Amino acid sequence: MSRSVVLSWSVPNDSLTPISQYHVCADGVVRAVVPGSFKCKALIEDIDLSKPVNVSVRAVTESGHSPDAACTVALGKDAPVAPQHVRVWSITPVAACVSWYPSNSNAEHVLLLNAVKVGVCPPSVFQCRELTAALIRVCSYDFVPQFCMR
Repeated sequence: MSRSVVLSWSVPNDSLTPISQYHVCADGVVRAVVPGSFKCKALIEDIDLSKPVNVSVRAVTESGHSPDAACTVALGKDAPVAPQHVRVWSITPVAACVSWYPSNSNAEHVLLLNAVKVGVCPPSVFQCRELTAALIRVCSYDFVPQFCMR
């Protein structure tokens, strides 16, 4: 079992759309499929934990699936703790949009502007639009599973 990972997650509590299945992914590749009516738990085998790997769960509905960044955890040797792939766009003198790939979607993320805290994004949120010192509007997604850390 040294090359295996057992994951469990909570059913999204904000989804009005039925979840048909969950895709459990390692570095974006589907490694297990769990029917939506089954227990939210999966065993992924043959994972190389000697290097960092991003494990995520996608909630799949008839209209698509949740983004990997919404339910993810970085595992393995030297796995990052800080957010990855930070991207800033639509930069103006007074605002910007920011997105990132969290190392753990259960964690909050503090937003700083010139070393001053301007906001906190709750778990499962991985982007902010119209980020200014006076205004932060956080964009979230529906049908987002969350990991149960045990």
